[in-house]
Amino acid sequence: MERTKKRTHRGFTLIELVIVITILAILAAVAIPAFQNLTTQARNAGTNGALGGLRSALAVYRANAISAGCDPAGTTGLAATDCWPRLVDITSNSVMENNIVPANPWAVTAGMTAAESSGIEAATSAQAAARTVDGTGAGWRYYIADNATPNGIIYANSTSNGGGTATENTF
Repeated sequence: MERTKKRTHRGFTLIELVIVITILAILAAVAIPAFQNLTTQARNAGTNGALGGLRSALAVYRANAISAGCDPAGTTGLAATDCWPRLVDITSNSVMENNIVPANPWAVTAGMTAAESSGIEAATSAQAAARTVDGTGAGWRYYIADNATPNGIIYANSTSNGGGTATENTF
């Protein structure tokens, strides 16, 4: 008795492949825009974290200075700025852990070098009051002055925060 074998080909038809490709395209169209903003959110979070660390270090320095006898009102003969670290103190006198200033993530994307993005430059009274930025020179700006209000201001010096130029960088 002779047996005939029937060969059955199992595979996907063209219409099944087209449906699957269409479904994948729809999923990609929905998912990709949701992930495009993650880089901006990560840089903003990094800037907020670095700025929080800088502000905390300045506050700890000031608290230590006041507890050691510095008068923040400047009535004891010392200038009120003696309660705040000088610009040179931030990077060389252990205001920051291991004298390392964190980089401003937005400054690197704006064209500053890594060294510049972790640098701090002095701000004038007008710049500090308006949180003026120019995106050059250093990633951070710092302002202290005798009996000035507000005093001890540090902020991000970057002209882009993912959405364009902002005077205060929303930080």
